[in-house]
Parts: sequence; structure tokens; C-alpha cells
Amino acid sequence: MHLTHLTRRWLWLLPALLLVVSLGVGFTALTAAHAAGPLVVTNCTSDTQLQNDVTQANTDNANDTITFQCGGSAAIKLTSTLTISGSMTIDGGQAITLDGQGTHQIFNVNLSSGTLTLKSLTLTNGVAIGNDPFNPGIVTGGAINNTGSGTVNITNSTLTNNSVQNAPGSLDALYGGAIYNAWGIVNIINSTLASNSVGVGGEGGAIENSGTLSITNSTLAYNFTGKGGEGGALWSNGTVTITNSTLAYNSASRQGGAIVNAATMSSFGSIIADSTSGGDCGNYIGINDKGYNLSDDSSCGFTGTGSLQATNPLLASALANNGGPTQTIALQQGSPANDRIPVASCPSTDQRGVSRPDTGESTCDVGAYEFVDPTDNDLGLAGVPANSTVDATSPQGATVTYSAPTATDESGDTSSASVNCTPVSGSTFAIGTTTVTCTATDSDDTNSPVSAHFTVTVNGAATQTSNQITTIQSFHLPSNGATSFISQLQAVQADMSANNTAQACSDLTGFINHVQAPSGKKLTTSQANQLITGAKRIQAVLGC
Repeated sequence: MHLTHLTRRWLWLLPALLLVVSLGVGFTALTAAHAAGPLVVTNCTSDTQLQNDVTQANTDNANDTITFQCGGSAAIKLTSTLTISGSMTIDGGQAITLDGQGTHQIFNVNLSSGTLTLKSLTLTNGVAIGNDPFNPGIVTGGAINNTGSGTVNITNSTLTNNSVQNAPGSLDALYGGAIYNAWGIVNIINSTLASNSVGVGGEGGAIENSGTLSITNSTLAYNFTGKGGEGGALWSNGTVTITNSTLAYNSASRQGGAIVNAATMSSFGSIIADSTSGGDCGNYIGINDKGYNLSDDSSCGFTGTGSLQATNPLLASALANNGGPTQTIALQQGSPANDRIPVASCPSTDQRGVSRPDTGESTCDVGAYEFVDPTDNDLGLAGVPANSTVDATSPQGATVTYSAPTATDESGDTSSASVNCTPVSGSTFAIGTTTVTCTATDSDDTNSPVSAHFTVTVNGAATQTSNQITTIQSFHLPSNGATSFISQLQAVQADMSANNTAQACSDLTGFINHVQAPSGKKLTTSQANQLITGAKRIQAVLGC
């Protein structure tokens, strides 16, 4: 049945092609007579100035650029279709909507060569209507009807709520709710086509392609065909290349809720899933799987490198303003589409302009949306040692060991975190107070690095001697015994103050002998051992 439709398309388009050829002769002469210049639409309350500028750009056929200065966002309601017969660029600056009002096709493009470039525009409510029940024909392209052999480029734009419809009783064939491409080239980049449709028995709720079509970093969602229709988002018997795009929530009652391919089609790094009817793909001819595609059924035949089928992509439930110039469908955390494509094969950005891959990642995501890991700024340190004091055991100080703190992360991801402390545990700490700094680093945390501190104080010989005196006082010895011990240690203090290390060493030996003497001291064995150990440690610190 489709071959019959295709034959009718060619017969219907033949007069248009002859018209393009004849117009082309006229353009050659007109180009010489008109110099291209800036064309600025300043009145958006009607389409008069825009229609005039398009006519001028057609006449110039020199890739004029039409821009808009309408004091902000504006919706220009079209009273007739914008006919394109010369190369031009129309740049809406993300502020302009061209509204077909549900009665007019928005663009009818007849380029024998050259390019129409549409930038940062919204095309909505464009309608192509078949209305002759006695002379049925082919009705195409609610927003863009490209029947020439030139090129149409669409970037950072939204095509929504456009349709091809049959009037009651009409038997027309319906193709391409938003875009119909006959023989030309259409390139769609960083754009969204949503909620476009064709009526009963139609093909290509968003796009019908018989020429050459590329879809890159773009989203096709909620497009549909009427009863008996095929290819809810796309129907093609031409050449199609799909790259890093998302086709979701589309529907067709007959087959191919997202896609029907009847010729040459390839797909890389794209999601074709969550079709609400008709399955994801309806293939007269299989899709060439270039790798890293994902569908939630097996109808697309995705078995290439890194591809997944019969897999839920875990998409957000609706289009949303996720940043960037056009609405997108976000990936949820944990989606199998996340972090799947090797960095060497990643485009530089996603549909929104977000860098691929995500910061700190070595792989990027399948589809038009790059999932950015939630801000992780909760890196911390747990188990930081308390400040401590130890006695030196040599003139260099003391060897100090401690338990290093651990990294904490409420997100639970500490696999890439590292903790380093300086000085390290087991180092020789000099006499005096040293601050130990422990630092946790983790590339996944925005607050990395995180540091904590504690101090280690190493007592020298003078402090240890003072502590010995305090210890003796704590024993509550008879006054004559305590006084004699304390007097000996005070002599050691005087020796150290006078830098008389040799005498201090000798006095400490006398103190040790005195403690070891068995009579009249009232010292317990434990107390005596404590004082002797302390005195010998002081001698070691002095280098006796």
C-alpha cells in the first residue's frame, strides 16, 4: 500500500519541481539586481513585516539573515504560509514563536539548491489540511513542507502541536505532522519535536522523510498518528542518521510507535523507548545499529556494541525545562543509559549544551540528555584524633602513632576518597607542639579537599622533671621523704637551666639511687618503679 502512496507523492510533486526549475532561472537575474543586507523584524504584532522580509530574502537568494527586535518574546500569528525559494537564515533568538493558528502551514520550502536555516525558533500550530473528498491527493508538512532539493537546517528550536489533517470525508494521504522532506536534506540539531501528529491512516507523526535526514542531540516526544497510522515520530523511505537523540512517549496505532524504517537508517547512542502504542520500531528494513542504543522492547533489533534492548531507560515522566534552549526528557539517577558511551565517541555537549561527559566521568550518556550527578558536597572526616601529649624518649623527641581519620560521604560513595595526614603516624615528633593535618580528597565532591587538625605535644626533659615533682607530691609521702626527693629534682632543674647537662645527668643518677635505697622512704614498689623509669627517660632525653 505504501508504494502506491509514494507514486502519488512523486506525481503530485512534479509540478512543484518544474516550478522550482523555472524560478531558479529568475533567481539568477534577480540576485544580480539585489544586494543582500540585514533584515530585521521590529513589528511582531502581525506577520506583514516578516512576510516582506522573507520575500526580499527570496529575491536576494544570498543567505540573508532575518532577525527580530520586538522588545522581548513574541508570537507572530501567520495569516499565510511563509514560502521559501531562496537561501536564508531566520534566527528567532529564543524569543520568537511562529504560530500557524491551526489554519496555515508555516513553511513551504522549494529550494532547488541552497539552504534554509532556522535557529532558536518555536514553530507551533502549523496545519496542512486536505479538504477535497472528490479529488484526494497528498497532504504534507504541518510546520515545514520541504519539496525541493535544497537543505533545511533546524537548530535549538521547538516544533510542537503541528499537524496534517483530513477534513471530514476527505481521502487524502497524510504525511509528516511537523516536517515533510521529499528529496532534500534536513538536519535537526539540539531541537525538540513534540506533540505533532497526522490524522487517520497517516505516516510520520513528527517527520515523514523520503530524502536525507539527520537527527542529532534532539528529542522527539509525544508525537502520534491517527487510527491506522504508522511511525508515531518518524516514517522514512529515505536515508536517516540518528545520533545521541531521545525518541520517547510516541505512539502509532498500527506499528512503529516511534519509528518505521523502509529504506536506510542508522542509529548511534540513542534512546528509542517508552512508546505508548505500536511498539518502538516497525521495520520493513532493519535499523543499522551503530552501537550504544537503548530500547525498552526488541522491535528495533539493537544488538550492536554497547546497545541494550528490552531495558527500561528510566526516563523522567515528561518533557521539562532542564536548562538550555529547548525542553528535554531527563534521565533518572540509576538509568542504564548513564555513563555508557566511551569518551572517544561522545559528542562535546548534550541537547542543552551541557558538557559530555559529566565532570569527573570518563563515559557519557545515551540519548539527548547528559545526566549530571547531583551536587556532592558532603565530604567530611570522622574519627579525628584528640589532641595528645607524650614524653620525649630521646633528644630528637618521640615516636608517635595514631589512628588516622576516615572519609565520610552521606551519598555513600567513598570508594574514590583518600585521606592523608602529615606528619604521618609512626613519625618522630620533635620536642614541643606539632600540628597534624589530615586531608580527605574525592573528585566526586565539590567541597573536596576537606581538612581537620589535631596537635601532639612532646614533653622535653625540663617538663618531665616538673611532672616528676608533681607525681611525688601526689604520693603524699612523709614530709621529710618527699622533701628530699623534690630537692634532688630541683637541683636537676637548676642544672638544666644553667645548661650543665653533665651535672644534671649525675644528679638524676643520685636521685635514682636514692629512690632505690630500701629504708625510710615509704615508697611502694610501684611508686619507686614509676619514679625510676621517669628519671631514666629524662636522662635519655638529655643524652646522658
